[in-house]
Amino acid sequence: MTEAQVAEMRERVEAAGLGGTPWEAYIVILERGSAFAPYMAVDGRIAQMLGEAKGAAVTVQTWVNLGDEAMPVSGEPGIVVPPGHALARVLTPRGVATGTARVPVGGPRPARETPVEVAETSAVGRALGFLGYGLIPGSGIASAEEMQRVLHKEAGDGQGEVKAQHGAAAIPEGHWAKDDKARKAWFAWLRDAAKQRGLKMDDTLYRDLLGDMFEVETTGGLPNDYGAVQKATLGWLEERAAVAEPEPEGA
Repeated sequence: MTEAQVAEMRERVEAAGLGGTPWEAYIVILERGSAFAPYMAVDGRIAQMLGEAKGAAVTVQTWVNLGDEAMPVSGEPGIVVPPGHALARVLTPRGVATGTARVPVGGPRPARETPVEVAETSAVGRALGFLGYGLIPGSGIASAEEMQRVLHKEAGDGQGEVKAQHGAAAIPEGHWAKDDKARKAWFAWLRDAAKQRGLKMDDTLYRDLLGDMFEVETTGGLPNDYGAVQKATLGWLEERAAVAEPEPEGA
C-alpha cells in the first residue's frame, strides 16, 4: 500500500470507532485490483459484542436449510430460512437482528470441507453487522470472510490468490519489521495491551511471550504476521494477568 492508502485505511478504522480498541486486531485489509478495503472478521464482531455487553445477556441462534424449499422454523413465528441457506438471529444490548448466508458449494477451504459451519458463521456475522458491530465506513455489511470468498470466486476457480493483511489497522502494513515506525507502533501496542490488563511489557515479559506462544517468521526480531500474533497475544496476556500481581498505577 502507498502511504496515502495506509492513511485512508487508518481514517476509516478510526471513523468506525475501532482504533485503539481490542477489536482492531481482527481487522483484515483486502486487496481488490488496485484498491484496498478494511473488513472485520466474524470473530471480531463476536468479540466486540461480548466486550460491549459486559455480562449482559446475549443470544445467538442459527438454523440451516439444506432443502429445496423455504423452511419455516417451528415455534418461531416469522422466521423462515431460504432454501440452501443458514439464518442467524442475534439478541444483544444493541437490539435484535437476523442475517442469512448461502451454504457454499465447492470453493476454497474451509468452505469446501465444512460448508454448513461456514454458512452459519457468515450468517452470524451479517446479523451482527446489521446491528453495527464491526462496521467500517465504505466497506458495507460483509465480513472479512465473506469478502475473501468473493475474491476467491473472482480469481477464477475458487483457488486463486487472495492478498490480505491481517491486523493491518494496528500495524498498517504487515511486513514493516525493518521500518522504525512499525517497530515503535508494535511495541506501543504491546505496552498498551499489557497495561490495560495490569501488566508491564518489559524485556522479560516480551521474551516470555515469544517463548511461550509463538513460532513465527520474524524480520529484525519482529513478527511478520501481525494479525495472528496480536490475537494470540491478547489471549496470552489475559492468562498472564489472571495470575500476576497488578502493576502499580503510574508504572
